[in-house]
Order: sequence, then structure tokens, then C-alpha cells
Amino acid sequence: MKKLLFLLISLNLFADSVYASFDVVAQKSAKLSLQSFGIVNKINTDIGKKVKKNDILLELDSSIEQIGLDDANVQQKLANEALVLANTTLKRYEQVKSVLNEQTIDEINFKKNEAEQKLKSAKISSKKYETLINQKKLKAPFDGVITAKYIEVGEGVASPVQPLFVLDSYPEVKLLLSFDEKYSDLVKVGDIYEYSINGLKMKGVISKVYPNIDGKTRKIYAEVLANDIQIGSFGDGYIITGE
Repeated sequence: MKKLLFLLISLNLFADSVYASFDVVAQKSAKLSLQSFGIVNKINTDIGKKVKKNDILLELDSSIEQIGLDDANVQQKLANEALVLANTTLKRYEQVKSVLNEQTIDEINFKKNEAEQKLKSAKISSKKYETLINQKKLKAPFDGVITAKYIEVGEGVASPVQPLFVLDSYPEVKLLLSFDEKYSDLVKVGDIYEYSINGLKMKGVISKVYPNIDGKTRKIYAEVLANDIQIGSFGDGYIITGE
């Protein structure tokens, strides 16, 4: 009787389990490029290197833009000094306004307005060159691993569609599951996936089920989000349906 009960339980568990193999892939993968043109001056990473979001991966030569920024900063300093002087002079002259003619006051106000406009223009110029310099730096858009590199120091970047690196997210990865098409109506988002990798038993939740059947393999694909599993790893397990 106990053997029969155990068999029935086993058959029931099997009926609610779907075998699925998996490959570990990145949650996000991006071909990185720059909108600026120029010669590569510095590369700070390489294939296989882990990077953090906003790390500078590559820099183009920006010596001309740096000269422009230095000049704009000088002009900003001079304009600010002229504005301070104009304000001080105007304040002092207004105290004796009654003994001055209107032309003198108008000239001081003109110099004050001129200094304000020059300061505004210098600030805009500084911001422009800072932006141009920043656009010549390629930054990582997310944490990950460099999986391809297409550029070297001294080479030119000639187009914003020219790929420079491929960045795959890490430690954020996903398991790309595949299972038989006959279970298409059984597997749902939210089902538990139990699997083992490197001898460790693990489980995750199905976050996505692909709507189409692969015409060549007659398999359906699904995704389980995971962390800290090496990209390229593979394994298998069972989807526990109906929980």
C-alpha cells in the first residue's frame, strides 16, 4: 500500500514538472559607440574586464577642445572681475549722483550690462567645451563585462554607428530556458524553476515566456533572472507548474 501511494505521488509530481535545459546569458548586451569623431587617445579596459556603470572605457583626443575650455574660463574670470568693478563703481557714484551728469551714470550702467553679457557668453562657452570634452569619453551604461573590443589606441572613430566595445551585464544575468512545445499551455510566468549548477541546487522564478515556437527545434523559450553565474554556463532542471 505504501509503495502504491509513493508511486502515485511520484507520478503526480512528474505530471506537474516540465524538464527544461538552459544557457546563461546577459540580461543586457550593448554595442557601445561614440557620437563624437576623433583619434583614440586612451583605452582603460579590455576583453574580459569587469566595469562599473559610468566607468570611462575610452577617450578620444580632446586637446583642441581643452584649449577652447581654458580660454572660455579665462574670459569668464575677466568678465566676472569687470562686473564686480562696474557694480562697485556704480554703487559709489550713486551716492554722489546729484553732482554727476546723466551721461556718466549711463556709461557706468553700460559697462555693467556689457560685463554681464560677456560673463553670460563665457559661461555658455565653457559649458559648450565641457560638453564636447565629455562627449569624447565613452562611459559604461551599466555594470558588466567587456566581451568584445574593436578599437586600439591611435585608431580613428569616424562614425557614431561604429561599434567600439560589446558590454554584457554582470553580475545580472538570466537563464534562457528551452522546453518541449507540448508544454506551451502549461508553463506560465511566475512558475518556479529548480536547477543545479556546479553542484549547487538553486531555484528561480520564470519572468518571461516567449510566445513563439522555434521552427527548427520545436522548442519554446523562457527566462529566469539570476545573479553571479558565469555567462556561457549551461545546465538543466524542472519547471514546477501550477504553484
